[in-house]
Amino acid sequence: MSHPLPNYKNNNHNNMMSNEDHKDIRSMPGNDKCVDCSQLRPEWACVSFGVLFCLECSGRHRGLGTHVSFVRSVTMDGWNEKQIRTMKAGGNRQWLDYARKYDIEMNGANRTANFLDVYDCEAARNYKYQLQERLGGRPNELDVSNRLRKHKKVKDKGAALMKGSSTSLPVTNPAEEAHSITTSLLRTKSLLQQNLQRTNEASNVLNSDYLALKQALHGQKELGGTVKGANSALRELKLQDIWDRLVLCGAISFYCAVVLYIFWSRAKIPYLS
Repeated sequence: MSHPLPNYKNNNHNNMMSNEDHKDIRSMPGNDKCVDCSQLRPEWACVSFGVLFCLECSGRHRGLGTHVSFVRSVTMDGWNEKQIRTMKAGGNRQWLDYARKYDIEMNGANRTANFLDVYDCEAARNYKYQLQERLGGRPNELDVSNRLRKHKKVKDKGAALMKGSSTSLPVTNPAEEAHSITTSLLRTKSLLQQNLQRTNEASNVLNSDYLALKQALHGQKELGGTVKGANSALRELKLQDIWDRLVLCGAISFYCAVVLYIFWSRAKIPYLS
């Protein structure tokens, strides 16, 4: 019996996760550490399983494909109501207890673990649908024993075929390659965001310096106009002073001429009589 895949991409009303929802999800048992490697303060989430993990493990989850593990950033991506409800219905502790119950080998911090065997096995797929049933109000626990036996038979048959194969070609794991590429891209994205933030800060500083310089030039221009006006007024004062001196000299000369004329007219000079 197959289950329809849940549509986590129906983001008609995506917004950033609220502080209250973020706090509620963070406070759930086991959500203070990465579900795969136990690194503190995980910032990425798998909506499919309702778990949190670190940046490096998020690359491995992205390599599984969205049909297996739908990855979102807790702080940078938009979230709709269904995704948040799924996260609150899950939790790291709940998934780890379930994996232990059905013998899913998580391997802790073992980075060489095949994530596809962990998150795409029959028991893991049933866990995802348990979350959906819980959200839909249906019973939570499923009888997965028959599916697990079937999955074990298929897995043993595949292992036997691989063991009996005569070819010696190396077996590549697309999930591991995708993990390496995705991790590099995520790190590059983080570095670009940091550089962009630093560039914005430098741009703000340059804008402040430009405004200060512009104000200084404006003040200097006003000061230059004031100095020019003062020089013009001083020049006018000098010209006025020279004019006043010339007028005074002319008045004195005229007065002297009048006095000499009076003395000359009253003087009795013998040779003129």
